[in-house]
Amino acid sequence: MGSTTKVRIAILGSGTGSNAKALCEAAKSSESAFSVALVLTTSSAAGMCEVARGENVDLEVIPASVKGEEFSTKLCSLL
Repeated sequence: MGSTTKVRIAILGSGTGSNAKALCEAAKSSESAFSVALVLTTSSAAGMCEVARGENVDLEVIPASVKGEEFSTKLCSLL
C-alpha cells in the first residue's frame, strides 16, 4: 500500500489549549488525514503555547497589538 501525505494544518487561538491538544492527539493517529505543523497565538501566556511545546509543534506568537494589514502579512508569511 502507498503512503498518503497528510495535510499540514495550523492552529490559531489564544485560549487554554484544550482544542489544540485534542487536534495534536488526533493527528497522531495513523488514520488521521492531517498533521499539526504550527500553533499560532497572540498571547505568549496562552495555554496552547505549552501544548505546542509539549507536542514539539512549531509555535509563533504575533502580539495582539499587531493589527490589520501588518497582522495579515505576518500570518501569510508563516503559512
